[in-house]
Amino acid sequence: FDPDPEVRALATSLIPALRNSGSPELLFSALEDPCPDVVVAAAEALAALRPPRTADALTECLASRPDLAGPIALAMARLADPGVEELLLDWLGQDEPGVRIAVLRALGACGTERSVRELSRLLDRVGAATQTEVLSALALIHERLPGAAEFAELPADPTRWVGELLASRERSGVLTAISLIGWFRPKDGPGLLLGLLESRDPSVRERAREV
Repeated sequence: FDPDPEVRALATSLIPALRNSGSPELLFSALEDPCPDVVVAAAEALAALRPPRTADALTECLASRPDLAGPIALAMARLADPGVEELLLDWLGQDEPGVRIAVLRALGACGTERSVRELSRLLDRVGAATQTEVLSALALIHERLPGAAEFAELPADPTRWVGELLASRERSGVLTAISLIGWFRPKDGPGLLLGLLESRDPSVRERAREV
């Protein structure tokens, strides 16, 4: 409760380490702090501690603090609670790229069949960067809920994205391509994965080995 917002933000970020019974209530109250840094620190701390009512609290915070939609959505991604899905879907239409990407990542972590339908509709209507995030979200949902994301629900010839993402040379694109290979199982998938085992990027090599 220090008057200096920097001190409040630091204190809020340290609360999860206390692990006492009063910590969640302090964090819920910090979500109403006028300082953006304090609110973001509280959202991240709640996602780490996962006390009851966290999904509801972050949903209310996102609705009341649209200026912080990006970082709050990323906290929701860490929380991975389906209870925030409905509000996140409402935010899919945001024009701000950073906010939309954060929302897509959160949907990948907590989305269900409903998210799959909405994300599939976006695929052919967004730019390349956002399309990569949409595909990544769909692949994550498929890994969590194999029956939720069906191959047939995607636009025609979804395997075309694998080659495009591998050619992008961007880490996020390559990692998404690897996930899609594991999902779509194209005939040339094993060969593509073997080639990625020689990547200079350790995260790409590890993910390719897993798939």
